[in-house]
Amino acid sequence: MSLHSDSSGSPVAALVVGGIFMAFGLPGILRTRKLRRTGASAVGQVVDIRRSVSDGGTPVYSPVVIWQTPDGRQHEYSPSEYSSSKSRFRVGTHPGSLHDRDLSGFVT
Repeated sequence: MSLHSDSSGSPVAALVVGGIFMAFGLPGILRTRKLRRTGASAVGQVVDIRRSVSDGGTPVYSPVVIWQTPDGRQHEYSPSEYSSSKSRFRVGTHPGSLHDRDLSGFVT
């Protein structure tokens, strides 16, 4: 395989684009790995679906999840990273989740 450019683009451009994706994606991947290793598990309940409008005018939906920690405290979370143009969650469903023990992160 040759690294010389042809009509499909330069390898330097591909490396730059790949580096940009890695710079934005790597922190999220590392956070998720840490939560899976050290996080506390809980079963939540979707109690609402929040609707908002993106910058482009498209409606986006985010689940509102409540869960209870082992010490009995109830928490609510509406993760923007799970927003989508089509609601993937339904009110009443019970997604399993992991959260930081200090409650700063959440992964379904």
